[in-house]
Amino acid sequence: MSINVSELIWTVLCFLVLLFVLKKLLFDPLTRFMDERKAKVEAGMAAGREAEAAREANERELLEHCIVQMESEGGLDRNAALADMRYSFIEKAVAASV
Repeated sequence: MSINVSELIWTVLCFLVLLFVLKKLLFDPLTRFMDERKAKVEAGMAAGREAEAAREANERELLEHCIVQMESEGGLDRNAALADMRYSFIEKAVAASV
């Protein structure tokens, strides 16, 4: 049993051609698709973090506005206004759950 040199060369050549074709037709498009998808996911995550930060800022602003309004309407100080707001929230939650 001897090694056929011409068959070995053709086998290696066909293997290299197959690697080249698979790289161009499969690997490169697949990695490009994965990179684009990763960029879209990262952009979505960044937008989500920005939206969360904006929601928290709006929530703080709304709470501050409610406290100021309760202080001005009821003549209460800040702590009393917060306590009244918490009490009214608990009353509404209990009424809704019963």
